[in-house]
Amino acid sequence: MTVFHGKIITVDSSNTIAGYLVEDGGRIVFSGSSDCPVTFPNGIEWIHRMVNNPNVPHRVDLANAIRVCTVNGYYNTFDDDLRGSLETGKIADMIILDKSPYDVLRI
Repeated sequence: MTVFHGKIITVDSSNTIAGYLVEDGGRIVFSGSSDCPVTFPNGIEWIHRMVNNPNVPHRVDLANAIRVCTVNGYYNTFDDDLRGSLETGKIADMIILDKSPYDVLRI
């Protein structure tokens, strides 16, 4: 167990997705990240794997999978005031998709 900025942090990793859990006021916030440049940082692939996990009970719904790869990551690194969501004054990376992820069929 590691304590950082008064928050308890547990680190767990598997394959290309490293998970960070922050306990904050009774809630645990999970985020996804990579070991780039050791592994390729592909958020779309991470979302796909969370939503379509072959172990059905471990699947994550799409809205939460998107949060894991966006806002939650910056919350867990204490940068959510600077990035993680599209808001005026924040730093942002964006991708443009040819269709809504909510309209794509699940496996």
